[in-house]
Amino acid sequence: MWGGVLLAALSPALAAQALCEDIRASGRQYADQLEDDVALHADAGQVDLKAYGVSRLSGGVRLRHEREILLAQDVEYNQARRHLNVQGQTYFETDALQVQAQSADIHLERNTAQFRDAEYATYAANARGRAGLLSITGPGQATLSEVRYTTCPQGAEDWVIEADEIHLNSVRGQGSARNARLRFMGLPLFWLPAFYFPLGDQRTTGFLPPRIGDSGNTGIDISVPMYVNLAPNYDLTLTPRFMGDRGGQVTTQLRYLMPHGQAQGRYELLSTDRKTDQQRYLLAADLAGGTAPGWSWQGEFLRVSDVRYLTDLGSPVADPAQSQLPQSASLSYRRPGTGLKASLGVQDYQSLIASSLPEDQAYARLPELRLAWQPTYRNAQVRPALQLHSTNFRRQDTLEAWRHDAQLGLDWRYDIPQAFATAHADYRWTAYQLREPDGSRQQLDRRLPSVQAGFGLRLLRHGEGGNYQTLTPQVNYLLVPHRDQDAIPIFDTSQPDFSFDQLFAYNRFTGPDRIADANLVTTALRSDWFSNRGQTRQLSAKLGVQWRIEDSRVRLPGGQPQKSGSSDWLGELDYALNARLRVQLVGQWNAAENQMDQTAIAARYQRSPLSFAQLSYRFRRGNFEQTDALLALPVSARWRVAGRWTYSVQDHRSLEALGGVEYRSCCWGMQMAWRRYLTGDGGDFNSSLYLQLELNGLGRIGEGLDRLLDRDIL
Repeated sequence: MWGGVLLAALSPALAAQALCEDIRASGRQYADQLEDDVALHADAGQVDLKAYGVSRLSGGVRLRHEREILLAQDVEYNQARRHLNVQGQTYFETDALQVQAQSADIHLERNTAQFRDAEYATYAANARGRAGLLSITGPGQATLSEVRYTTCPQGAEDWVIEADEIHLNSVRGQGSARNARLRFMGLPLFWLPAFYFPLGDQRTTGFLPPRIGDSGNTGIDISVPMYVNLAPNYDLTLTPRFMGDRGGQVTTQLRYLMPHGQAQGRYELLSTDRKTDQQRYLLAADLAGGTAPGWSWQGEFLRVSDVRYLTDLGSPVADPAQSQLPQSASLSYRRPGTGLKASLGVQDYQSLIASSLPEDQAYARLPELRLAWQPTYRNAQVRPALQLHSTNFRRQDTLEAWRHDAQLGLDWRYDIPQAFATAHADYRWTAYQLREPDGSRQQLDRRLPSVQAGFGLRLLRHGEGGNYQTLTPQVNYLLVPHRDQDAIPIFDTSQPDFSFDQLFAYNRFTGPDRIADANLVTTALRSDWFSNRGQTRQLSAKLGVQWRIEDSRVRLPGGQPQKSGSSDWLGELDYALNARLRVQLVGQWNAAENQMDQTAIAARYQRSPLSFAQLSYRFRRGNFEQTDALLALPVSARWRVAGRWTYSVQDHRSLEALGGVEYRSCCWGMQMAWRRYLTGDGGDFNSSLYLQLELNGLGRIGEGLDRLLDRDIL
C-alpha cells in the first residue's frame, strides 16, 4: 500500500551504516502486529459509518492494512473515493518506516499520500529527518519539501542535509535536490542550487564524492567527478581537478559495453602547467572481448606527454614507478578440446627512462605470431607438444631482427596418490634474420635438444584430532647441451631472481635469446602441517637446491657463468601460530661463501580487520637492505591510529613514512594522513596530505588511510 511506495522511494537513498542506536529497537511500537492481510481493519472509540458519503472515526483510531499501521484521534474515510483524511497527530508505521505528522491525506486507490509537518525514520537506513510536506506522488516516487535528513542520533545532529525540496524516483533510480545545504558541526560545508544523485545500484547522472588532498608536487589537490549516464551500454565521467601549484586539469573517461566485449578510454589534460609552462596529458585506452567458438581480442594503449607526468601529477591508471608504458593489440584463437592456441599481436612501449640512448629503450614487436598445440593430459600417456613463435623486433637506429622459434616435445606423467613421475624431451630450433642500421643483413640459428625427468613421493602421517602432516620429497634431472650463443643479440631475455619457481625450470633465463646449458640434479623437500581436519594449514616448509654436475657456460652480456657444484640453498617457512599471528621466512644461503645472499622475514599480528601490526625485513646482498613497519591500532571505541615506516638500512634513510588518525562516531567518520615518500625516479621526496570525511548514508569526500595501508601485506 502507501507505506510500500514510500519505502521503495526512500530506503535506497538513505542507506547508512547502522552504528548509532538502533531506532528499530527503540522506536518501533507495533512490529509484532504487522501481518500479511489485504483487508482493511479499523478500530475506534466512536464510529459514524455511512454506506455512501464520508464516514468518521474518532476516539483513538487504529487502521491496519497488510504490514502497515495508522494511528490517529480522528479520521474521515470516503468509501467511494477510498480516501483517508486525518487532521491532528498521525502515526504511521511499516516494516521499515515510521512517520509522525500533524495531518495526512491518503488515497488508497491511487497509492498516493501526503503527510504534513512530518518526522520520519527509516529502520533499514537507521536515519531520521523532518519534512514540511512528505508527498507520495506515484509508484516509487516521493517528494519532500523543507527537508532535514541525518543518520545521527536525536539531539546530536553532527551533520544534516537541508533542502527546499527533494524528489525521489526509485523506478528511474534517480533523486534530485533543490537548494541543498550540508551542515557539519553547525557549519555550512557546501551548497548546491540543484544536483542529482543515484538511488540504489542503478546508474544515473550526478556528482560523485569529491577527492581532497595536498602534495608537494601539486599543492592543494581537489577533484570533483561528475558521472553522465549516456545510455544503458556506455557512460562518461568528467572530472575537473584543481592543483594549487600547477593549475586546472580535466579528465574524461568513457566506458562502452559491446555485445561481445568492453572498452574504455581516458584522457587527462593539463592545458598549462604553472611549474613547467607546458601542456601535459595522459591518454589511455583498453579493449577486451571475444566470441564463440574461441576467438578473443584485446588492446591496451597508455601514453603520457613527458617522462615525469606520473611522478608529478599521478594517475589511477599507472604506477609512478613504471618505466615502460605499454601499447599493444592482439587477436587470439583457442580451439576447445584440441589444445590448439594461436595469437597475432603487435606491441610497443613508451619509455619513461630519462636516457635518450636507443639501446636503453625496449624493442617493439611488429608483429608477433604464436602457435601452440598440446592435447589434453591423460595419466601415464605420452603427450606431444608443439610451439611456434615468430617476432619482428624493431627499434629506431639500432639492430632489428626477425626471430623464429620452434619447439617440438614429448611429455609423460604418471600420477598416483602416493607418488608421481615425469619425463620430457624436446628439440628446439631458433633462427635470426638480423638487419643492421646500415642495411647489412646476417642470419644465425641455434639447435638444441633437451631431456628432463623427475620423481616424487607423497607421504602422509596422521595425528590426533584429525590433524595430519604431508611430506613430499622430489628429485629432477635436466640435461641441455652447450651451444655457443654469444653472437646472438639480446631482444627480450633476462635472468630472474633465483627462487623456488626457478628450481625446476627448463631454462634459467626468461626469453629464448639465451638457453642455458645444464647438466644438473634438483632436489627439494616440502612439508605441510594441517589441523582442523585439513581445513587449516598451520605450517608450510620448503627446502631446495640444485647440484650442477658441469659448469653452465651460457651467460648474458656482462654476466658470469655458473660453476659446477651446489647452487644456493633456498628455504621458505610459513607458520600460523594461531588465528591472529603469522610468520614468514624466505632465505637464500650461499654455501660456497658460507653467507646469506637474500633474506625476507615478516611477522603479522591481526586482531581484527582494523587492528593489526606487521614487521618485515628484506635483504639482498649488494642491492638493498630494508625494514618495514606497519601498524593500525584502535586506541578507543572511536579513535584509531595507523602508520607505516620503510627504512633503508644500507642508505641510512627513510624511503617512506606514513602516519594517520581516524575518528568514527555512529554517523560520521574522518581520516587524516600524511605521507612522505621517494618519487618514481628515486631521487626526490614528495610529501602528501590526505583527508577523508565520510557521512554515513551520504558518501565519502576525499581519500584516506585504507588505500595507503593496503599494500604489500601478508
